Amino acid sequence: MNIIHRIRFTLLILFSLPVIGLAQSLNVDSLNYENVYRSDQLSIDLAHSGDEQFVRTYLETVVPNSKVSQIKDLIFNLDGMPNWLGGVINAELIVKINESSQVATLVNGMPFPLNDRYIVMIQELVHESPDEVRIRLTSDYSFLEDSMELVRVDPYNGQWTIKQHGNDVKVELSDVWNGKTAGLPEFAVVNHIKSVCLDTINQMSELEFK
Repeated sequence: MNIIHRIRFTLLILFSLPVIGLAQSLNVDSLNYENVYRSDQLSIDLAHSGDEQFVRTYLETVVPNSKVSQIKDLIFNLDGMPNWLGGVINAELIVKINESSQVATLVNGMPFPLNDRYIVMIQELVHESPDEVRIRLTSDYSFLEDSMELVRVDPYNGQWTIKQHGNDVKVELSDVWNGKTAGLPEFAVVNHIKSVCLDTINQMSELEFK
């Protein structure tokens, strides 16, 4: 598929996202989730459907002395993402649709002997004001060759919510995905997810902006 066809296809996907995202969220949210970890800043739920295990997380943190626009730019800047987003060991741009949306590949490192997880993700700015920004996250593997044997996190649906609170910014990330972890001990799954989420919380809270 050449780049023109990819862009056309991506634009079609973007216009269809409200319907597709709603359908996927409805199916995933209808599962019987069990809360396995909760703190003031992090919640982790697990659910099973056949041989698949689904993960739903919510995390929040505060970035001191920052602006909403700075956090938005941080999220869209893929080069620096492994420095603050827990678990991500590589992030690369596939195609930039416009100033409000782009498609990227994120590689999430997993503990031995598991293989790394790959997410081909559309990041789309769905709301922007001086005091609040929301960025929708949706997986889309049409940009990968079918022959590539990768452990894909599919579906993945999430959203960044960024709000100004005085001189600080409150950042929330809510998401749900197929963890591809069925058969692993639950404590190992929970400990890994907890670790990468806490990394995100702590690393974002230590960010410094000029």
